[in-house]
Amino acid sequence: MTPKCDCRAGKLNAALDVDETLIQAWVSGQLSGASYEYLHSVYQQDARLPHQQRTLFKLEGLANTFIWLKLRPFVRDFLDSIRAKYVLWLVTNGERYIPTVLT
Repeated sequence: MTPKCDCRAGKLNAALDVDETLIQAWVSGQLSGASYEYLHSVYQQDARLPHQQRTLFKLEGLANTFIWLKLRPFVRDFLDSIRAKYVLWLVTNGERYIPTVLT
């Protein structure tokens, strides 16, 4: 896919790397017991917040697995500050598994 400038709207293109820049992601099978317990306790606390304030998400994956997604600090503020002037393109060099679940 070739990005095109939305020049009529006066917007530029911004390509943002998802991996470790906007989010951190872990597949359930990649976590040790202690890491899983920590993420699960944070998830339980985070789940009480309104959706737009949450920073940790648990998504159903493929083959009976799930993915933990953690938004990086201030990522929402950053995206809100640039969305009026840029067309955002998200790119990843990560495993195909994670983008497949996100789409």
